[in-house]
Amino acid sequence: MEELTPAGCENDQVVKYTSSVTYENVTYTDVTDAIAVEGTAKGHTYGEPVWTWSKSYHGATATFTCEQGDDEQTVTAKVTEVPTPYAICAEDGVMVHTATVDFNGQTYTDAKNVPIPATGHTYGAPTWSWSDDHRTVTATFSCEKGDDTKAVTRRSTEVEVSPATATVDRVVKYTVTVEFDGKSYTTETENITVPGTATGEPDDPTPDTPDTPDTPDTPDTPSQGNNICKWDNVDHGASFWGRFVKFFHSILYFFAHLFGKR
Repeated sequence: MEELTPAGCENDQVVKYTSSVTYENVTYTDVTDAIAVEGTAKGHTYGEPVWTWSKSYHGATATFTCEQGDDEQTVTAKVTEVPTPYAICAEDGVMVHTATVDFNGQTYTDAKNVPIPATGHTYGAPTWSWSDDHRTVTATFSCEKGDDTKAVTRRSTEVEVSPATATVDRVVKYTVTVEFDGKSYTTETENITVPGTATGEPDDPTPDTPDTPDTPDTPDTPSQGNNICKWDNVDHGASFWGRFVKFFHSILYFFAHLFGKR
């Protein structure tokens, strides 16, 4: 038997047979045609695949090459993604991409670890904590994921709401603004009465005004047939004493009229 071509992955071995006989010192030879030896094909033998990943690592293929170099097979892989661990605010995470293919009765896998960048802290509105005298306030910022807090203390500004009066204490409030993570946050207290600040003095002192004296009664203005005492209507008689009384009444009338006009 003479081998013409060896067995390959898919092709059987090809041979020919030669037969010789000698008769009366003469040799006779016969050669067959090329014959494929059925069942001698070895089949492909593939080594480990070569993996090709997409840029996003969401897809991959596995390429299998026969060891004899006479065949190549490319299979699309199934890709799963698992974060291990998850990224947190201050630490990177890892996304594990795993590619799986079933080929020629075997399962092949490949994995790529892709970093997941830290997200950075995200802070919400602060919680305010005032000092007892309201002169300072502390703003506490908490990350929304609960893995960090920051506290910022600032002095407050006093704002007068209403001044003190003689009987009412002064009223104020306190306000403060905190700058944090590129944002401004402002808060203020409710109105606060400052005890003991009433002045005890009139708000707008007015000088004493002297009492206005009562206006004396103005005597009746004498008129014909009528005077203060109606003396003209008195009959004093014509005697000496009558004329004297009449004179005396006239003097009284004069002074009463004089002082009544003052």
